Amino acid sequence: MIRLAIRFDDPSATSNRALEQGIFAAAKAAGMPITVGVIPFRRRAEELISLTRDRATHLIDAQNAGTIEVALHGYCHETVRGEQQPPSEFMGLDVATQIERIGEGRDLLEATFGCLVKGFVPPWNTFDQATVQALAKLEFRYISAGMDLPVGCDSGLAYLPRTCQIASLAKTINELEKFAEFDPVVIAVMHHYDFVESGIANAPTDLERFGHILQTLTQDKRIQVTTISALCNDPVASYANRQKQTAWARLPGKIQCHLPEDALLSQGWPLMFLKSIFRLI
Repeated sequence: MIRLAIRFDDPSATSNRALEQGIFAAAKAAGMPITVGVIPFRRRAEELISLTRDRATHLIDAQNAGTIEVALHGYCHETVRGEQQPPSEFMGLDVATQIERIGEGRDLLEATFGCLVKGFVPPWNTFDQATVQALAKLEFRYISAGMDLPVGCDSGLAYLPRTCQIASLAKTINELEKFAEFDPVVIAVMHHYDFVESGIANAPTDLERFGHILQTLTQDKRIQVTTISALCNDPVASYANRQKQTAWARLPGKIQCHLPEDALLSQGWPLMFLKSIFRLI
C-alpha cells in the first residue's frame, strides 16, 4: 500500500483566498485531507498583518469540515540570511529567539483555529539544530521540511519531509507501484504558484485538473490517503530512519538506480534492491 499525504504551503492573511477555496473544495469532493502550512504573520510595508479569524474564515470552515489540518509555516516567511543561500527564517538564530518566534506564531494559529498546532513547516524547508531544540521545548510533534537532515537533530520529533512536488505526483505513484508491499510514504507539496489561477500562465496544473487528480488518487486501490500528523508514530518518521535513508545517497550508483525515489521507507535497501533486480530477470 502506498500512503499519500499532501502538504499545501503559504496560506496567510494576504494570500489568494479564492484559489485556496477552490483547492479545499476539490479536496473535500475527493475525500482527500490536506495538511496546510499556514503563515501566521505577513509583512506589508512596515505593517505586520496577523491571520485573524475574520481573515481565516475559509480556512476555519475547511478545518471544521475535516478537509484540512493546520501546521505552522514559520513566522512571517522572511529570510534572516540576507543574500546568503539557502534562504531561511530560522537558521543561525539562537534557541531563545527561535522559541520566541515559533511560540508566538503557534499561539496566534491556536487562537485563530481553536485547536492545538503540533506540526512545523519551516519556510524554504530550511532549519538547524537550534530549530529542533526550540520545537522540542514547545512540544511540537513533527517537522516537515525537505529531505536534507541537519546534523545533531535527534530530539524525539517526527521527521516527515516533502518527497515530491505535486507536479510529479502521478509519476511518483506509478514508479512506486513495484514497491507497494514495503508501504512507502509519499508527501507531495504544492504552493499557490502551482496553479494557473494564481496568475502564472505556465503553472503545472489548474483547479479542474487538480480535482481530477485527487479523484483518481482517492479511488486508486494502491493508495491510502492520510495526513502528515497521522504518520507521526510510523517508523518512517523516526530520526534513525531518516538517517538510514539519507545514507542511501552514499551507495554506489548501480544500486541507487534500483531503489525507490521520492518516498519514505522504513525497510532496509538490500531487500528492495533484490526485489527490483528480480523483477528485471
